[in-house]
Amino acid sequence: MSASPTVVRWLARLCGLLIAGMYIFFAVGEFTTPHSGTSPTFVEGTGIALLSATCAGMLVAWRWELTGAVISLVSLMGFTSLIRVNNHITTVVLAVPGILYILDWLLQRQRTVARLMRHDRKRHSRGGTAGIERRDVTGSIPTAIVC
Repeated sequence: MSASPTVVRWLARLCGLLIAGMYIFFAVGEFTTPHSGTSPTFVEGTGIALLSATCAGMLVAWRWELTGAVISLVSLMGFTSLIRVNNHITTVVLAVPGILYILDWLLQRQRTVARLMRHDRKRHSRGGTAGIERRDVTGSIPTAIVC
C-alpha cells in the first residue's frame, strides 16, 4: 500500500496547525495573565524557547517540509533532554507532525526520482540520446549522456 504525499502532507499540516495553535493559545494566555508566579528560571525559559521553536518548525514546514521538520524535531529533542518529561505520550504527539513532514518529503522525492527514471527510459528507448545534456536526479548538476 502506497501513501499519497498529498494525504500525508495535509495530515502533517493539520496536526502541526492544531498543536501550534494550542501552544500559541496557552502562551498568549500565560503572558497576558501569568499564573505561574515568579519569573521563569533559565532552564524554564530555555524550555519555553525550545517549545516555541518546535511549533515554529511545524509552521515553517508548510513551505519547506524537510527544513521545518528538522527544526521541529531537533528543538523537541533539545526540550526533552533539558526538561525531564514523565509523560512520553506528549513528546510523541509533538513529534508526529515532524515525522509526517519527513515522510511527505521522502514520498515526494521518491515520486520525482521515479518520474525522472521513466522519462529517461522513454527518451533512451526512442534513441538519439547521444550528446544530449540532461540534469541529474536532484536537478542541480548538468550531466552529459555518452553512448
